[in-house]
Amino acid sequence: MVFRSSEQLNYEYHKLSEPDAVRLIQLHPSPYLESPLQCELLSTTLTRCYNNLIDKYTALSYVWGDPQLSSKITVDGRTMLITASLASALRHLRDSTRKRIIWADAICINQRDTLERNQQVSQMNSVYFLAHHTIIYLGDSTPATDQILNDLRSRSLILATQRFSKPSAVRDELDKEMERAALESIFSRPWFKRVWVLQELVLSLDPWLQCGTSLARWHDFREYISSTGLAQGMEGARVASEMANLHLEYSKMRHETVHGYMREINPKDIAKQLLEILISRRAFGVQDPRDMIFAHLGLIDKRDPRSVLTVDYVKSKRTIYTQVANYLLDNLYNYSILSLAEGSGERDKDLPSWTPDW
Repeated sequence: MVFRSSEQLNYEYHKLSEPDAVRLIQLHPSPYLESPLQCELLSTTLTRCYNNLIDKYTALSYVWGDPQLSSKITVDGRTMLITASLASALRHLRDSTRKRIIWADAICINQRDTLERNQQVSQMNSVYFLAHHTIIYLGDSTPATDQILNDLRSRSLILATQRFSKPSAVRDELDKEMERAALESIFSRPWFKRVWVLQELVLSLDPWLQCGTSLARWHDFREYISSTGLAQGMEGARVASEMANLHLEYSKMRHETVHGYMREINPKDIAKQLLEILISRRAFGVQDPRDMIFAHLGLIDKRDPRSVLTVDYVKSKRTIYTQVANYLLDNLYNYSILSLAEGSGERDKDLPSWTPDW
């Protein structure tokens, strides 16, 4: 995705040179929500981030929003245009007294440099994997979301030990209707229908949900909705449950990797995993149809030497979708994906008849 505006962009990026190079935002503090956004861009590498014991960064997961609604941020003394939704996220994440180090794709990646986008998007899985925390910014808060998120956060130590063995821990203090209203407000947010967020959540070590300035750990929120059952019937809750299950699976894999255990590579299993993800996320919100593929490559095992799937924004949608179909056919050893090429609504006529339109 590329952010465009009719106003000239003042900021000029310096080229990244190292293989795992990355930029981080050093966000200036302010006690006032509406004060102008100011930051510096720090050039570093993922290797240095991994070995840095002091200055940890927070990765931001959010919805880009309408590119026509722009806002300004001062970066290294020069003006950059960002979407209004990103500006809102940064204002609400900004500390009142201390600088904060953040990674956000729209600022940290030069969106107008295709080669850089290819390289940076390819390593986004590592960016979220190595982040000390990930903030899932859902947008503005309501009184109900403030109450439920703040209550969950204040009880996080209790919840960590009791694991919601008493579901009334939160419900004693919140009216049931207010709780449901808060959950409906949370699950109706566009974040739950955005393609990129699956990777951003699943690979994160410590994800947090945030509305306005109120936030709570994803783990505590997941335990809460699971134990109370108040979110039953909400579409966003179903999506969140699927994402949560995948997050648990990848958390287990992270633990195994840290302790030196490497699973045996089975190309068929990897292809099956990619197919399941694509089916579950089919028709989710995406501005560039190529991102339906690119957003999920970080979730499959790249150790498969036969995998030819890479992020490349030079290639057309037709080329990428056909390449994915061939990869699945070659590795699944059956023709089941051909049925997915049928009944996919307003199908792109530029695609081969046997290629699914995700």
